[in-house]
Amino acid sequence: MASPDAAFWINPNGNIYRVAITHIKDVIRFPNKFGLSIRDIQKVFDKHDEPLGHEGKAREEILLNLFKRNYIRIRKYKNMGYFVNVKRLTDQAKKFLYDWATELLGKGIEGEKDNTTTPVLFDVENSRQRPTTLGEIQKDVLFKESRQYKLVVCHVSEWEDCKIVKLKSLQRFKEFINETV
Repeated sequence: MASPDAAFWINPNGNIYRVAITHIKDVIRFPNKFGLSIRDIQKVFDKHDEPLGHEGKAREEILLNLFKRNYIRIRKYKNMGYFVNVKRLTDQAKKFLYDWATELLGKGIEGEKDNTTTPVLFDVENSRQRPTTLGEIQKDVLFKESRQYKLVVCHVSEWEDCKIVKLKSLQRFKEFINETV
């Protein structure tokens, strides 16, 4: 069973990993994996006159910037379920979330495993979407359409070394790109 405060990042390539402590502390610990430097991060904290790692306005600014760059933040809250922060529920984001739910319900992700009835709420561009469950995400036809990539589970320190596994032909990939542009 997933711990009551399980947390995950999914990067724009579909690589997923379990957060060790907090999302912002992982960004600070591995800034280059998020396309940042510790200097960039420190500037944001200085701008808001907050200590590095504080859960305040600097954290919010950094996370919002990551969402704009298609990172997906997932956090489970005790007795509430998962909250997913994503800029837009694009086809690619839906595929990555489908794969996340499938992994979590199947063999698990880095020791975290959950059940189909666990609630999931999506915060998308300042609005909350209709509540769903992990099982509904896994079964939803919208999450199964145009399956082009397979999720690669790894630790954030390995992101640059992970490869997206292509499941369809190059022609289908070109069609996918044309559909999303």
